[in-house]
Amino acid sequence: MTRPASPLVAALLGALLAACAGSSVAPRDASEVELLRIRIAKARHAIDETRTAIATSQGAPYLPELYARLGALYSEEARYHYRLAAARSADARPDALHVPQVRLLKERAIGVYQQILRRFPGAPNRDEVLFHLAFEHRELGEHGDMVGALRRLVDEHPHSPFRPQAAIVLGDHLRDQQDLEGAARAYAMVAGGDAGKAVALAHYRLAWIHVNRESCPAALREFERAVAAYDAAGEAVDEETLEIGEAIDVRRSAIVDMVYCYSQERPHRRALRDFRALAGDRATYVAALRRLARRYALMDNAHATLPVVRELLALAPASEERLDDARALHTALRGAADWDRIDRDVRLLLGTVERTVQRLDVEGEERDTLRAEFEVYARDLLTRAQDGMRETRNAARKVRRAEALAAAYAHYLDRFGVAPEGELGEHELDMRMNLADVLAAAERPYAAGQRLVEAAERMEDPEARRQALYDAVGRFSEALETRDHDRDEYGDRSIAPSALRNAAAQLMRHELEPDQLRRVRFALAQSYYDQGRYAEAIDRLTALAYEFPQSEEAQAAARLVLDSYNTLDDAFGLMHAGRRFLAEGTPVPGLRSELEPLVAAAEQRMVDEVSLEQAGDDGGDLEPLLELARDHEGTDLGERALMNAFLAARAAGDTAQMYTLGEELAQAYPSSEQLAGVLSTLGQMAVGRFEVDEALTFLERAAEAGHERQGALRVAAGQLLEALGREDEAQAAYEAAMGGEGAPEEAMVQLAALLERRGDADALVNQLAELPSAPPEVRARVGLAMVATGRGVEAEEVFQQVLATASTPEALARAHYGMAALLQAALSQFGALEGPELVEEYLAVVDLAQSSYIEAVRQGDPAVGALALGRLGALADEAAAALGSANLDGLDAEMRRVIERGLGQRAEAYAQTATEARAQCANRAWESHVFTPGVRRCLRGESATAVLPEADRLERGGGRTVDGADETRARVAQNPEDLQALRALAARHLEAGDAHTARLVLQAIAERGPRPEDLEQLGVASARIGDHAGALRAFARAADAGSASAREKLEATLRELGLRDAAAEVGRRFGQERLARGPGPEDAGGRR
Repeated sequence: MTRPASPLVAALLGALLAACAGSSVAPRDASEVELLRIRIAKARHAIDETRTAIATSQGAPYLPELYARLGALYSEEARYHYRLAAARSADARPDALHVPQVRLLKERAIGVYQQILRRFPGAPNRDEVLFHLAFEHRELGEHGDMVGALRRLVDEHPHSPFRPQAAIVLGDHLRDQQDLEGAARAYAMVAGGDAGKAVALAHYRLAWIHVNRESCPAALREFERAVAAYDAAGEAVDEETLEIGEAIDVRRSAIVDMVYCYSQERPHRRALRDFRALAGDRATYVAALRRLARRYALMDNAHATLPVVRELLALAPASEERLDDARALHTALRGAADWDRIDRDVRLLLGTVERTVQRLDVEGEERDTLRAEFEVYARDLLTRAQDGMRETRNAARKVRRAEALAAAYAHYLDRFGVAPEGELGEHELDMRMNLADVLAAAERPYAAGQRLVEAAERMEDPEARRQALYDAVGRFSEALETRDHDRDEYGDRSIAPSALRNAAAQLMRHELEPDQLRRVRFALAQSYYDQGRYAEAIDRLTALAYEFPQSEEAQAAARLVLDSYNTLDDAFGLMHAGRRFLAEGTPVPGLRSELEPLVAAAEQRMVDEVSLEQAGDDGGDLEPLLELARDHEGTDLGERALMNAFLAARAAGDTAQMYTLGEELAQAYPSSEQLAGVLSTLGQMAVGRFEVDEALTFLERAAEAGHERQGALRVAAGQLLEALGREDEAQAAYEAAMGGEGAPEEAMVQLAALLERRGDADALVNQLAELPSAPPEVRARVGLAMVATGRGVEAEEVFQQVLATASTPEALARAHYGMAALLQAALSQFGALEGPELVEEYLAVVDLAQSSYIEAVRQGDPAVGALALGRLGALADEAAAALGSANLDGLDAEMRRVIERGLGQRAEAYAQTATEARAQCANRAWESHVFTPGVRRCLRGESATAVLPEADRLERGGGRTVDGADETRARVAQNPEDLQALRALAARHLEAGDAHTARLVLQAIAERGPRPEDLEQLGVASARIGDHAGALRAFARAADAGSASAREKLEATLRELGLRDAAAEVGRRFGQERLARGPGPEDAGGRR
């Protein structure tokens, strides 16, 4: 298909001719003129042949195609005439050319196209004809006719392949006429189409519409869509792009042009990542970054400019633009004061100028000028960065900055340290001294000392040289004190002593002040110590300590002397030297408090070695240790011996001896730091042996002794007390734990649970509501207590916080349950339902409350889920009753009848919901073995009324001493998994009437893999102390595992509690069919 040249191509040709018209251009050669004449002749011949074909093809179906061909040939000949005129008049401007043939031929083409449209209204090529017609009108400047043709094409041919280009040309025209709304609509026609280059261009044009409207968010979206559409089109050339798509690289233009809006709308920290992802190739990426750098610089945003110019300098080739980018880097660094990457920044800065001056087109004088310019930039940045480093408060960040700055100084000195003639650079000494300071700040004292020595060698001023060497000695001395094996500087310790002595030797040639001389002599002596030459170090350090007794170096020398003897394992020498330093009239009097324990420790070490030999290799004979403790009673040695005996008894498993030694330690050394740990160990041991009273005593004494986990110890004691039914004491233990260390959060959780079980809502709110650190589990219980005490507004705020922060099913279930309870309480304030509006509002609250109860059930917490179902039953009953008494007076009869029928249906649904909720609540007993008081209400067919979960109150009791159980307890203490020993211990306690302790033992068995009879015994023990829910659960688990006697006990217990219907249900739930099938989900293995 022959098509006219693109309008954009024509425009570009016009611009090119206009540019050429301003200069002296040689006329075209004759061959080109002759070629154009030949083409004109061929076009005329083709026109004649086409006319002949039209004349002989009247009525043929392809006649519209022939006419279209004729119009295209007229247009083609017109183009050749124009080019011929331009070739003959090379000096003339394109807009000054007057070629009558061109206009005549184009008017003929227009006439042909119009004839096709008139004569052949159903021609298949009407869309193409309209497009060419619009093109010819545009070429002649007849924009009104062009717009008409384009609109017909767009409106009449929605599926034409020419429609996208037509819509874009139309949009361009409307945009040029400042009709942005019309242009946007035209572009939108194309942008909503399938993928193609025209779609990409349409999005690009839309983006600029939004830019002109100052709507940057929308512009950014369109620019990004343009890129996506261009990428989706792939490499294939769409038909429509032949006219409009080749004159502009849509993808590159969209990415570069979005920079303005991106800088306005998007955070600069994402700029590099976003443009790198969009660009796809380096050239586009660099072009976008260049535009972005200029934009951020214009906005005076140094922090945004920095990463962009860094990326440009790292990616783009050397050019004049890169020098501008390097200057921009200098400006941005000064503005942002971002010195964390100063080493890489200086390398980029200097690398850019070096690559530039190495180009062949840069001559010598320009090279020197550029180097001088950028030397000033680099030096300015280095000194500013050093000032910034000094002001850095964070120690770790200061070290990192110093390391980067040291590398930057090294780059500078590599470039500018030595002048071309081999002489010192103008600023070399200053930069080397700065580098030494920076290395010291980077905690690299050895490297700092080396730089100072190098600088001293280049100095001519003796005083400056002396000071540099003195500072070098100090830095080498610091290097000797490095103890971090992971640091590179640690490896310099092996050569630092030699470097220190060499620097000190040079320094001694200068006259030193007394203080300086003392410090240098100490550094020399220390260098022998660090090289392991302890004998020489001891001599030099001792002499220094006596020569300068009041100095800091004397104290350090004394410490090093003692440490040298200790390293040599010379205890006698250590004690002798220590006593000399401690004697009256000897040096370092201020060191007495530090040296006395060192000397005592040396003496004690000798005593410990003797005591270890007496204790024996196997540690089984405690008598030598006990004798040593008695001989040194009241001393540290006596305490240590007694403690070692206690540990030996623990290793041997001698419980009686541990109790005895623990009491002896507490009596003889009440202030011992080890006492709290000993008492805690005894308490934990007693817990493991199920000696409840002893465990409570030792746990409390350990907490009072200041154990680091005193909070956790008191929590453990509180849990034991709760198991014994001693709730007041348990509450006191939890309250004390909240004020101690170790487990205050766990103490809050336990206290909240205890107060809730006791039904003490006021105490729950008063003690725990104001604690800012309370976990969500505690706050959920506090919220329920607030609902129970009528503090609805505060409760709602608490539940909202729990729902936003909690992660456990229990806390989330309580929060949803609490929100439902709040809504249910609000329903009681409605009173009589007067009128449909109030009824509608009432129903909305009921539905919200019902949804919250159901959400509470979904969280999976068995106890709260059962309670929520019980409360849901009560809610549904209340709602059904309220709807039955609703007053609808004032409505017309028909409306009232309709509403009453709807309310009746709703009331029936609520009644059904109540029945189902109670049934599901009761079913929790059989499926989950939950028999809480709330579930037992459901088993009676009642709904829950109380807000707080109800719980059984245990009878008060205490651990009793059971004769003949010591051996069994010992077996349990040695192996907590010994189920046979645990069963024997539980049986003894049950026989002795101690159901509380028996229950604790049986609970331990239940956690480890019980048999049905173990669970049955657990139910018996639980029932004796009033734990009806626990007893029923244990019996149900045993019955579920196949125990017929447990089924009988379950049925009997339910009857005792007045649950006759539930007791009758036991036969069906755990009847002979169930027993024949064998164990259920909870078998003899224990847990679900």
